[in-house]
Amino acid sequence: MEKQFQFSDELIKTIVTYSSGFFSADDLDTLITSFETETKNYYFTSVSESNLHRIFNSVLDKVTLFNDCLKYPLLVEVLIALSSSSNYLTDIIVRNPEFIYLVFTDNFFHSKLEREKLDKEVSEGINRFKSFEAKVGHLRLLKRKYLLKIGLKDILHLSPFEETIEEISVLAYSINSNLFDLCYNQICTNNNADVKTYNYALISLGKMGGNELNYSSDIDLMLFFNKNSKVKNTKKDYYEILFDSIQLYTSMASSITEGGFLYRVDFRLRPDGSSSPLCRSLNDTITYYETRGEQWEKQMLIKANFLSGNRLLYETFDKFRRSHIFSSSVSSSPLDKIKRMKQEIEKHHPEESNVKTFWGGIRDIEFSVQALQLLNGNKDKKLQSANTLNTIKALSEFKIITQEEAKEFNDAYIFFRKIEHFLQLMNNKQTHQIPNDQNTQNQLRNYLGFPSIKKFDNALL
Repeated sequence: MEKQFQFSDELIKTIVTYSSGFFSADDLDTLITSFETETKNYYFTSVSESNLHRIFNSVLDKVTLFNDCLKYPLLVEVLIALSSSSNYLTDIIVRNPEFIYLVFTDNFFHSKLEREKLDKEVSEGINRFKSFEAKVGHLRLLKRKYLLKIGLKDILHLSPFEETIEEISVLAYSINSNLFDLCYNQICTNNNADVKTYNYALISLGKMGGNELNYSSDIDLMLFFNKNSKVKNTKKDYYEILFDSIQLYTSMASSITEGGFLYRVDFRLRPDGSSSPLCRSLNDTITYYETRGEQWEKQMLIKANFLSGNRLLYETFDKFRRSHIFSSSVSSSPLDKIKRMKQEIEKHHPEESNVKTFWGGIRDIEFSVQALQLLNGNKDKKLQSANTLNTIKALSEFKIITQEEAKEFNDAYIFFRKIEHFLQLMNNKQTHQIPNDQNTQNQLRNYLGFPSIKKFDNALL
């Protein structure tokens, strides 16, 4: 437990000013003491106090808030947890102070975010709005709402790591699939295009494909279509409709607004990368991988997954993908190529405190697991999983690695990813670097349950 934090005169003055005439002196003392006592459970700093102050100032009816804090200790815990652990979640509350009371809704902390239910809520929500801009704005609101839920459960240790990354991924899948559909339909409407069916497949790659996203991950995507042809009622062909849809989608996802941005989306992992068309036909895509695809692209395609569009088209690609990646006739071992790839990456990321790239870190674990998949994936579909933790379990089940090795992989991966998560949740920045400043290190080790920085540092070795 940390030493009890003493609030500044300025914060106490704020509480007293807005409570004057509504609370007795004893109630005021109890209220302030309850907040200060709760700070012992976190590494609370002057920045944390500033966050708490911002939350108080954002609430219109402060008397009701303070009264509820007196009646419900959970609310005090939530406000201290938010303000001490995440500037980003604090920003969400400051923008939408009504979200504070979501903690009292049924099963807010104990219900799991499920794709089917979320898709239904998203669909019903955007259908209430007429304009394209309003629909996209609603998606931003839903992302803030559910990221707050996921982040709070994480900070309060109410959900295991596996559930956290799954829920972050479920949220990303629902938001991005609906956003792309909106953009596609908008482009069709703008061009008076008669396209009644989806003849494309938008697929996710990387951590999104594996349902293991970070709080601030990029979204890696690729799109292919059935075949190109002129679209009825327009001078454009189908590729141009999809090109415009991707451009609009990327702009809507990445644009920074008062409501924040949705996701950083990236299509550069497509065949031939940035120098190539934004999308191509399924036949051209398959031909590329068969004739010119490189080792790293085989490795990348392990984590391919369906996001939006025509599922049957994706399943055709998926059948090819699995046979291409997990062929029973491997001409040469991929291990040397994977090792060289990682060495090239490390030249650009030499930081010893980077949990993603340092020796034995996240990338080492992921590359090792993927190498074993490339060598053994033809034995069973379980070994072809896009999810790292599921694959580690499968590798152990098939005795490709020992139970002890699986536990070491599993525990280290979760440990490093939890560090990554906290750092990204703090400021919604894509970082993997453990900072030098002592306050952030103390907040991190408190979140991880270490009594001192020294013990946290020893665990990193």
